[in-house]
Amino acid sequence: MALGRAEATAVRHYLEALEATKPSRRLRSPERLHQRIDVIKIRLPEVGPLERLQLTQELLDLEQALRLANEPVDQKTRESLQKSVQLAIEITTKSQEANATHEAERSEEHTSELQSLRS
Repeated sequence: MALGRAEATAVRHYLEALEATKPSRRLRSPERLHQRIDVIKIRLPEVGPLERLQLTQELLDLEQALRLANEPVDQKTRESLQKSVQLAIEITTKSQEANATHEAERSEEHTSELQSLRS
């Protein structure tokens, strides 16, 4: 029972930390997205390999943002998706914590066995 409370507390702290450090996402208009895409397409042939990689990734991200900006998503769907993601994070976190606890217990048992053999 105490383990469950500890896990729930850990998950809550984890989610609060995620929320507190969430980067601010500014919304861009489709016009601004198109402008930036045009600038990137002009610059791509002129840059070196590393910057080409960065600009190509930015281009992909901007095109995805443009597609999403054109897709209407109702509030109920958005909230449902957010809850699903949050639940997935909670499940993953609990699983990782359980695995870590199990490994710690195994390590303690192994240490105890070694100490008892030395005695």
